[in-house]
Amino acid sequence: MGTCFKSYLSVVVFFLATIHLCLSQDYPHQINQYPFIRYDLNKLDFYGDSIGFKTLYNKFDEIIFEGADQVDIIHMGGSHIQAGVFSAQMRKKIQTIQPGLNSYRGFLFPYRMARTNNPSNYQISYTGYWTSCRNVEKKKSCELGLSGISVTTTDTLTSLKIYFDHEYVPYTFTSLKVFHQLDSTSFSIVPSDTLFTREINEELGYTAFHFAHPQDTLSLKFVKTSPSQQSFSLYGLEFENKEPGFAYHAIGVNGADVPSYLRCALLEKHVAAIGPDLMIFSIGINDAYTTRFDPEIFKANYTELINRIKTISPHVNIIFTTNNDSYYRKRYVNKNGEKVRQAMIELARQHHAGVWDLYTIMGGYNSIRQWETYGLAKRDKIHFTKEGYNLVGDLFFSALIKSYEYHMKGSQQ
Repeated sequence: MGTCFKSYLSVVVFFLATIHLCLSQDYPHQINQYPFIRYDLNKLDFYGDSIGFKTLYNKFDEIIFEGADQVDIIHMGGSHIQAGVFSAQMRKKIQTIQPGLNSYRGFLFPYRMARTNNPSNYQISYTGYWTSCRNVEKKKSCELGLSGISVTTTDTLTSLKIYFDHEYVPYTFTSLKVFHQLDSTSFSIVPSDTLFTREINEELGYTAFHFAHPQDTLSLKFVKTSPSQQSFSLYGLEFENKEPGFAYHAIGVNGADVPSYLRCALLEKHVAAIGPDLMIFSIGINDAYTTRFDPEIFKANYTELINRIKTISPHVNIIFTTNNDSYYRKRYVNKNGEKVRQAMIELARQHHAGVWDLYTIMGGYNSIRQWETYGLAKRDKIHFTKEGYNLVGDLFFSALIKSYEYHMKGSQQ
């Protein structure tokens, strides 16, 4: 056996052993078992050229074996993602593959300020009166970015505090990007920590703060400091540090479909500011919540969204997650699930993307009833329970790691 082959094989064995020993829970493929789930089909499928994923997985190698580099993942969707359970499970799994790879918390939106449900893994407190605008509100005219939601105040002194649940990762940050309205009428931003430098990036639409010491809590004030300042509009925040690892940015708005994100004029700027290596698209459940679903319109909308993102991130890798099986108006099985699945396969072929086929893996047509029976789905037969979202996260992570293991072994999928 050649020396090079022995060396490569030892790296593969080391990787698998490291995952087994260092995950905060179990080996990533060890998942709660249910009779209706197709575990044998739980993998990423590629219908076009997947060469771009080799570059992505090479970055995984650098992080895991060399403790260098960062991978940025943006996961976009609707209420499944805004709830923050599915994405939190993914973040937890990928950031605890090996100790010290949590990198930074990434992009988030303080949903509580918009009086809507906030993920439980970070807490929000604020002062002042704020009005909200969401990309699903077609009759409102407002400027939106990557988050698909904004909050605006005209109160001349307001504040925001964000602190994280440190249950599994002690997040700290040394830099903060505040994505906001950037013009002479916007209030000034004042952090509570006085030891910082400020950077304004008008091209990408944010103000950055670089702190002299690591922070674990964010405290900001929005203050009128000149007569020309009239209001402040917040589009989101990104928490950063220079530590190697994986940053998992979750973007979700209740009820959002693909056209909702097409209404976000600042989308490209904010995506460019993050510079994602991987985009995960879980948008589709709301597009298909109709009796008049048109796959061709669905694909055209998705292609427009992808083209907009690829104008500023041409080499970003893409994974589509198919819709879960669901009901329409709680009474009728939504037959569009299979149509969305086929449309995403065609999109993947067109855009050289991967597909994680949740629809088939969870059991296919009418399987949501079994998920409900086992306490994994809610009575609306659209959304999952916390246990169900955690299971979806476990399954998706296992599929991603299987794909990476193929890369490690030099195999074809």
